[in-house]
Amino acid sequence: MPTTTARSARFAVARLLFAAASAVLTLAPGGCASDGDTPGSSAAGTTTDYERLYKQREYTKAYTAAAAAYTGATGTAKERAALTAGLSLAALEPPKEADAERWLRPLTDSSSTAIAGSASATLGMIVQRKGRHAEAVTLLTAASDKLVGNDRARASMFAGDSLQALGRGPEARSMYERAANSTTDRLLTIQITSRQSTVANDAAPAKGAFTVQIGSFSDATKARAAADRLAPKAAAAGLVAPRVVQTKAQNGSTMHSVRIGRFATRADAQGAQRKLAAQPGASDATLVMVATGE
Repeated sequence: MPTTTARSARFAVARLLFAAASAVLTLAPGGCASDGDTPGSSAAGTTTDYERLYKQREYTKAYTAAAAAYTGATGTAKERAALTAGLSLAALEPPKEADAERWLRPLTDSSSTAIAGSASATLGMIVQRKGRHAEAVTLLTAASDKLVGNDRARASMFAGDSLQALGRGPEARSMYERAANSTTDRLLTIQITSRQSTVANDAAPAKGAFTVQIGSFSDATKARAAADRLAPKAAAAGLVAPRVVQTKAQNGSTMHSVRIGRFATRADAQGAQRKLAAQPGASDATLVMVATGE
């Protein structure tokens, strides 16, 4: 059976392909404010119709209602309507990201830390998905500074992902530590821990230091079978055949890791990861990591 780290690795592969819809659900308005001005509730403690529709995942209706409310609103109420409009557009399938950006950009300077943080976090996920990692770092770091608790942890974690994509390992490690220190959620802790294990100890790793790991098994036969099943997908993606490498788990037990390729940089490995993920039926449990044990 795959280890906990291997099972949770499917969350790591999502960091560059993470859907904006998922991002706004985890970094949505409500429960993330530290200034008492939560965008999911009014001064009277009530929830607007458009926010209720958003929480019910009725994104088209939420956008329509929020856009209508925005026209006649002022102050924080206007910003809340704009935030929900932007979040709803980002959460559509497929997302309307360009339109979402137009609603959310002005909100990054909001006096409400909850509104500014939620807008920055969602914008950060949108640009990260497009490969604009330097911009994603700026936005997600700003969100991390404004949000609290698990929302701060998520923003920090995704900022770390973009820092890794830029080859800024020490900064990524620091951001993952911030995420780990902020979360109280068990699943989120697993996601953060799996990412921390992918940060290289050296800022400039040796050639071939990185690999794409598909999973890790205690049974060598199962590992070989997994490698054989994946071989046609790897070939279709223009990658070498998967290999099985004997490694050690944290408890010292022998494991059999299924890996593809050796890459000079993390960015090269992430490119191979994306090619593999694009193949129909390819496993999503892939993790870009230092090729330890080889």
